[in-house]
Amino acid sequence: MNAFFRQLQKGTIILDGSTGTMLQKAGMPRGISPEEFCMARPEVITRIQEEYLHAGSDLLLIPSFGANRVKLSHFGLKDVEGINRKLANITVRTAHKKNKLAAADIGPTGLFFEPFGENSFDEGISIFSEQIKALADCGADCIVIETQIDIQEARISCLAAMENSDLP
Repeated sequence: MNAFFRQLQKGTIILDGSTGTMLQKAGMPRGISPEEFCMARPEVITRIQEEYLHAGSDLLLIPSFGANRVKLSHFGLKDVEGINRKLANITVRTAHKKNKLAAADIGPTGLFFEPFGENSFDEGISIFSEQIKALADCGADCIVIETQIDIQEARISCLAAMENSDLP
């Protein structure tokens, strides 16, 4: 049985808090990628995550919310797999050290997909698949898909998750 389901059988799972706000409070400059900041300053994200665990969190979100190729390209970043792997390794290590969970955090691309947008279903699957594969391969215990306002994008990310991992 997956660690996520074992924890769920114990009762409620408490999620960590607003990582973006905490990164800003920790000195992340405006206008840079939070993912890039976390990779450059792993001690900062580790400290934040340890604070959430100390406060009672059972599950830490990997700071991969914007680590898809579309969002990363806005910052000139291209190594989607490498970035997601680095971020996952930081959080998985922090969570598992305390017998807690780490979740792959999948955020929006900012694109609209067919039939309402210009971007194809297959392109959406490709975008989310490369991110999900890297996060799942590094020991994520589950996948969280969040903050997507386009129902088609949410559907595409769910399908990509089901096609590329067996994680809840």
